[in-house]
Amino acid sequence: MGNEIKILTRIIDRLFPGDSARRLIARSIYRGLIKNEKMKLIEESVYDNIRGHFDDIYANAYEKSSDYVPFEDSGFHLLDNDPKLLAFYLPQYYPFPENDSFWGKGFTEWSNTTRAIPFFRNHYQPRLPDELGFYDTRIKDVLKRQIEIAKMYGIYGFCFHHYWFNGKPLMRVPYNHIMANPDLDMPFCLHWANEPWSTGWDGFSSKEGLLLDQKHSPEDDIAFIKDIEPALRDRRYIRINGRPLLIIYRPGLFPDMRSTIKRWNDYAVARGIGQLFIAVMQTNFEGQMHPAEYDFDAAVEYPPHCYSPYLANYYESVPLFYPNSFLNINSYPEIIQKCLSREKPEYNLFRGIMPGWDNSARRKNPFIFIDSTPDLYKKWLMEIIAYTKKNLEPDRQFIFINSWNEWAEGAYLEPDRRYGFAYLNASRQAITVSRNS
Repeated sequence: MGNEIKILTRIIDRLFPGDSARRLIARSIYRGLIKNEKMKLIEESVYDNIRGHFDDIYANAYEKSSDYVPFEDSGFHLLDNDPKLLAFYLPQYYPFPENDSFWGKGFTEWSNTTRAIPFFRNHYQPRLPDELGFYDTRIKDVLKRQIEIAKMYGIYGFCFHHYWFNGKPLMRVPYNHIMANPDLDMPFCLHWANEPWSTGWDGFSSKEGLLLDQKHSPEDDIAFIKDIEPALRDRRYIRINGRPLLIIYRPGLFPDMRSTIKRWNDYAVARGIGQLFIAVMQTNFEGQMHPAEYDFDAAVEYPPHCYSPYLANYYESVPLFYPNSFLNINSYPEIIQKCLSREKPEYNLFRGIMPGWDNSARRKNPFIFIDSTPDLYKKWLMEIIAYTKKNLEPDRQFIFINSWNEWAEGAYLEPDRRYGFAYLNASRQAITVSRNS
């Protein structure tokens, strides 16, 4: 294969003379193709074929899909009895000192997103934004436009991922915009992502990869609830039966979660806020746990996390460009089936859904869900809406979407170059259909 590689190198250097990054990617891809597909590059006459093949590989990122939907303001407005779609919101789209020190000057979530490459044919990478572009959330108008779009397409509110490390708040710019600007008229709540921050983007605190540790204590409990008190009092903050909704990611990291919940409620009642409505995420860390285990009021389904351990890995059936890659390749239709076959639990469960999932932009051993489409997402959402309307009281008919803008995890509603507004449009259509059911 040595001669083939030499010829390949010369060809690719000619194809991309001013783009060293793309040369490296192309070389890796075609080394994999030579091994997996027994390609024989015996002469430079294959130049045109390689160029076409390379362009074909990247077509998913740069060309519109047949499912592409352009922006349309249809005049849609949510009704009082519509189910309430809450989209998780990642705030990491601006540079700040901690990220500068961890990852390099100017790092944002776009730095992860744009470095992604395809691992196999028809693998949709990199993911590139459409209307909103590579935005910087330090600009208030970015959040303003996100809110405008979300409301046009049936999204009731945002659930901001909230970061707090031992008295140190982090990634607060979008939150600060909301709190400082009453004109940003969007219901919201907070989800405390209370895990260590590591180089693996996985919440594990290995000594080698730990960036910021999370050390819970009674003193930190009070400091945290004091810090978010202004949000809990805000007129836009989401409440259930008058109780502000707060979501916790990993209760097992607290020394005594029950005591923490009591401490928070005691503080909130004493301050005239009233008792909180505290829910727990169902994740890979604790599975489909019963919220009563820690005295929570409800649980939030968080796909793919609460289902991925039970899904088949199709790694062996997908020809890879990089033969030594370790991937978890899961089926989007299969997770839908797993989700919809779940029996109604005895506790309050807020159902969850995802437009897709592919965290290969972040992880060396990623989870990639294949065969997702806007139509499948819409059908899944319609089923979840039906479940919610049937099984939950009107004041708690919330559905959580993972997410609004997790670009490096391939889980976002925001318009991209391939699908445009297709997933947002599917969300709006699902709500519209549900009104007649």
